[in-house]
Amino acid sequence: MPGLTRRQVLSLTGRLLSLGTISSVFASKIVWAQTNDAAIDVRHLAMLIHDLYPHDEMGDPFYTKLAQLVKPRLEGSEGAYAEFVAQLDARTGGVWQSLDPSKRSEILADLADQPFFAKLRDTVRQVVYVQPEVWALIGYGGNALAQGGYINRGFNDIDWLEETR
Repeated sequence: MPGLTRRQVLSLTGRLLSLGTISSVFASKIVWAQTNDAAIDVRHLAMLIHDLYPHDEMGDPFYTKLAQLVKPRLEGSEGAYAEFVAQLDARTGGVWQSLDPSKRSEILADLADQPFFAKLRDTVRQVVYVQPEVWALIGYGGNALAQGGYINRGFNDIDWLEETR
């Protein structure tokens, strides 16, 4: 750009950066307004999580906590979630939530080939099994390295093997 001084280049750059920042703020608000229509219901999501990974000993508050942790990870998939819920309701006449858990699991198994089901299942698995409450339930002792390793924590516990001399 011949004829521009250093000051003019810096001024122009500053204005362009400001314009880009302002437009990105408005664009993010527009996207939020569009995706908020299909918001994910935490109670419904908690029920889905329970049906996918049933640990009845954990109780409803635990599944609500998991749903609150999973919900942000599904951000951007609200439309697919709404479509998946519509499929559940269509198969049950709109009474999916009031069905017996075993019946709900059968219906979910029928929908296992849906792309959103795979995303939901994998996302939930990543959240469920990092919870210490679940570790105690399934017999996982946690991170061995953080607790000094296995040498002094069961490395040589072989009570299933006969004693030899």
